[in-house]
Amino acid sequence: MSSTKAITSASVAPYAYTRRDFLKEVGKATLFTGAMSALPFITAEKANATPLEPLTNIANRRNNDPWVLVRKPGTKVRPLVIIFLSGGPNQKIFDPKPLAPENFRGLYETINTATPGLQLSEVLPKTASNIDSFRLIRCMQARNLDHAQGAALSTTGNHRVVGSNPVDQRAEPVHDAGHIKLAEHYFRRTLGCVLLNSFDLEPLGGIQPRHRAVSYVQYDATNNYIYPSPIRPGNNPERAREVLRLRNAFESGSNPDVYGAPGRNMDEIYANVENILGENFPRAFNSDVPEVVRKQIGYGPLANAAIVASNLIQAGAPLVAIDSGNWDTHQNEISIIKDDVNYRINGETVRGPGLGFALDNAINYLRENVGDRAVIGAFGEFGRTPMVTGRAGTDHGTVYSMLVTGAGVSPGVTGETDPRGERIISREIYNEETALETLLNLAGYMRVKLIGNSVIPPNPERFPTQSWIN
Repeated sequence: MSSTKAITSASVAPYAYTRRDFLKEVGKATLFTGAMSALPFITAEKANATPLEPLTNIANRRNNDPWVLVRKPGTKVRPLVIIFLSGGPNQKIFDPKPLAPENFRGLYETINTATPGLQLSEVLPKTASNIDSFRLIRCMQARNLDHAQGAALSTTGNHRVVGSNPVDQRAEPVHDAGHIKLAEHYFRRTLGCVLLNSFDLEPLGGIQPRHRAVSYVQYDATNNYIYPSPIRPGNNPERAREVLRLRNAFESGSNPDVYGAPGRNMDEIYANVENILGENFPRAFNSDVPEVVRKQIGYGPLANAAIVASNLIQAGAPLVAIDSGNWDTHQNEISIIKDDVNYRINGETVRGPGLGFALDNAINYLRENVGDRAVIGAFGEFGRTPMVTGRAGTDHGTVYSMLVTGAGVSPGVTGETDPRGERIISREIYNEETALETLLNLAGYMRVKLIGNSVIPPNPERFPTQSWIN
């Protein structure tokens, strides 16, 4: 591709049929017999899959991408929830240095975890209490500190992006991301990837929000809703009627920009989701929770995205991604990560947690509700500098962390940094591309390299991953 035009079902067709064709085939059939039951294809696929056979058509690879997705032999297929920490979070959130010189100590207080001698920052109290359910990787090392190229490197292993502007944050990578390859595989029979954008900007191009196998649900800041979909807060019948009203509006063209450009294909997205989830559709996109739960998870788009992601996984969706917001804290970092934030809900102002506490709430809500069946992971494209700037923020840095929990995850800590958090001193050092590949491996998949652009050898080269799950 020679331009940065968004990929849509009209511009790129990895398969011979479009989403609309898929909808015609599926029709209005309901695939569920019980409330929020799991789709049968997940277990059936595990039984029928042939190891080291590409899961998508080799000919559909973009720009001669050498990597193809295959089943990981001897593993169980699991749903996957990816939380993209776009912008790059501060390493000191996950790896505090309370004894470092003041300029390197960071902006957060240090708290103890349930594991003696292991500490986290004050914005992760729930993770600290439940650290025995997490794998904390403190030895991620970025090689490219540009947002667009760093995101591409994290998801594809190649820093190059499409278009003439290599630093355009919305530019897509030249090759498809690992989660996109998985989404294409699932999209042939069911939902691909449901991407919940919990921020008021479009996600980084490395996430590929416009790919045809992605159901992209845009956070609507214009109308002051914190719910990451065009369904208004309210009771279930009203919520379902609102979905139908919006679909009719999009299909008739009477108000195509009611949610701006990101919502123009919302009718297809919601028709697709509704056909797959059937009677579970209203519940899957319902962020209403009991008041006691709301007090625990808080208000805000990331909280609601976590609720919806949990609902979707319980309803049978195999792959959900969340763009968690802007971690690019060059200045006033505390006001973004730690301090409470005002949100507008139906014209009223409510207080919600800062982004750090919101992540802590979200990943632990997912762990508690779907951690018995799904893999849940959070990572960004790079980290922040260990030294605080004069603007009370941190700039792009090479050292960062990854947090993983859920089914199949072996808890513990991997990696170690020096007393200032400037460099990795452990034997384990992992580059950007290992983060997403690790999550794919835990979900039962892996990427291998072709020989001669068309053949998978008996012992293929594997995409880089982390040793603790091999």
